[in-house]
Amino acid sequence: METRFLTQPKIAFEKTIREHLGNHDIAFIATAYITEDGIKTIKKELLQKSSVKILCGVHGCISDLSALKKLVLQSNNRIAGRVFLGTNVFHPKLYLFQNKESATLLVGSSNLTGSGLRNNEEVCVESMGTLSSHPIVDAIAYFKNIWDTNSVPVDKYLQEHPNYSVRQSQNDNLTVEQKQKLDLLKKEVITTSSIVFNNRVNKTLLSDGKQTVPTKFNDIIDNCNLCNLHKSVS
Repeated sequence: METRFLTQPKIAFEKTIREHLGNHDIAFIATAYITEDGIKTIKKELLQKSSVKILCGVHGCISDLSALKKLVLQSNNRIAGRVFLGTNVFHPKLYLFQNKESATLLVGSSNLTGSGLRNNEEVCVESMGTLSSHPIVDAIAYFKNIWDTNSVPVDKYLQEHPNYSVRQSQNDNLTVEQKQKLDLLKKEVITTSSIVFNNRVNKTLLSDGKQTVPTKFNDIIDNCNLCNLHKSVS
């Protein structure tokens, strides 16, 4: 078993994934989030494989299921896409490539998104070995178990959830001037010792999958009951 520790942006993970897709016939991907730009990054290589299985989560409505369904339809049944159905938040980032005898496993922090494969600060452990070596055996078993028992095809999920859509970040709708003011506000918040919440604060992720305040303030919110209106604390 050969193992390497990889970091991005030192090495873009799209390059690593493309290389392994080029050297292997089969690919299994399990990732929390999948986006259209992430698919486009490695789409050419995915469509050339004999078999690809992609499993994603829908927490926070971040995954672009329409883009995944489109990829499946374009592949002439060589690519299958499914959606995780468990009650837990689906958060793995697992990429597994295999031939008849050898396999490569990538486990790290990168989702199948454009930023996750190109720009973000990400880490990954790459393990290369035979199909009988650990942890490859365990990774294959983990993937197949969820695929077979705790997921549904992406087209079925969309049929059963016709209102599902990707939630856009509120920042996407801001003007240039508004974004500049927001950046100034963020700088001010970091250096301010007293934070006043004039509106009700939503703790952590909740329904839209977005952190509403900097994570550094989570303990303050919990310990000082800042979910009440017009509270402040030093």
